[in-house]
Parts: sequence; C-alpha cells; structure tokens
Amino acid sequence: MEKADYPMLDAHREVHETFKERANELLQKLHDCTNCVKIVARARIYIGLWLISHVKQDDMDYVPYIRKIVGKGGYMSSLLSRYFR
Repeated sequence: MEKADYPMLDAHREVHETFKERANELLQKLHDCTNCVKIVARARIYIGLWLISHVKQDDMDYVPYIRKIVGKGGYMSSLLSRYFR
C-alpha cells in the first residue's frame, strides 16, 4: 500500500491496530473467564464479522491504487496481478 501511495494508509493501519486491541481484550477475558464458551462465541463472531467486512470494504478501497502499480512489471506486479485483476 505504501508503494501504491494509498492516501488512507495511516487510517487503514489504525483500523488494524484497533482490531488487535479488541482481539487482545477478548484474549485477556478468555484467560480470566468464568464463562469461556460465551467469550469464545463473542470472539468468533467479532473476528469473523470484522474480517469479512474489512476485506470487502476497507481492503477493496485500495484496489484501484494497487492496480496502478500492477501494470509496471516486475516480480511484485506479477504476484499482485493474481489478486487485483
């Protein structure tokens, strides 16, 4: 994303940091839990929904920027072209 000059890179990284913080909170609750099944269910839902929505929305926002550099040749371009057609 840096090489593609994605203008929302800092915000995108912040979204990932927020996700990691929330995941770590759930992990801590799991270590301290009295009702682990409930915590695991919450974590599963949170992680699953976050992953799906993040890829479908946030990650798709930078696809046009990646497409600009895919056509420039080189190993990385050929690798990226598999995912960003």
